[in-house]
Amino acid sequence: LVEAAFGRIGMQSATTFVEPPQFTTSLLTGPFDGSAAAWRDAERERVLIYSRPYLENRLILVGRRGTSVTAAKLADLAGKRIAIVEGYAYGDDFEKSGPAFVRSKSEEDSLKLLLDGRVDYTLMDDLVVQYILTNYANEARANLQVGRMALVTRPLFLALRRALPDAESIVTRFNAQLRSMIADRTY
Repeated sequence: LVEAAFGRIGMQSATTFVEPPQFTTSLLTGPFDGSAAAWRDAERERVLIYSRPYLENRLILVGRRGTSVTAAKLADLAGKRIAIVEGYAYGDDFEKSGPAFVRSKSEEDSLKLLLDGRVDYTLMDDLVVQYILTNYANEARANLQVGRMALVTRPLFLALRRALPDAESIVTRFNAQLRSMIADRTY
C-alpha cells in the first residue's frame, strides 16, 4: 500500500526488515529514513513526522487451548503473564493496565512462550492470527484458543524522520494519495 502510494508520487522506497527489539533505535537514530508501518509514542514523536493512519492493528488475546479468552479489557487480566513484542509502541497507558508483560523477540517467540507455558497469553494482531488459523489450521485448532474481540487497537502510520529533506511534503503527498486510492478503489 505504501509502495503503491509512493509510486503515484514518483518516489521509490526500499524495504528492510529489522528485528522488533532494534526497530525503534534503528528508526530514531538511523540508518533508515522512516518506516512504512509504525505506531506512535512519545519517544518517536520527537523524531518522526507521521502520515494519517492508513490501517489499524487490532490486538487479540491468544491463549493455550482450553483457556478463557473472553477478557473485555486488559485490566480483566490483572496478574496474568502476557507476551508482547519488545520494540513495539503499545501506548503510554498500556504498561499500567494490570497484567504482567513479558517481552518477546517476535510474534513467533511470543507463541513459543505461550505454548511452553511460560506466559498465560499473548497479544497478536488479528491479521497475523487469521493467517495462522488459515495456514496452520490443524495445529492452531489443537493448541490455541483465540479471542474474538480486540483488546488493543493501534492506528498504523507511515513515519518519516523529521531530518529527512522534504519529509513534511512527502507525508502530505502520501496522505493525498491515500485519499485518491480510496476514491478510485485501489485501496
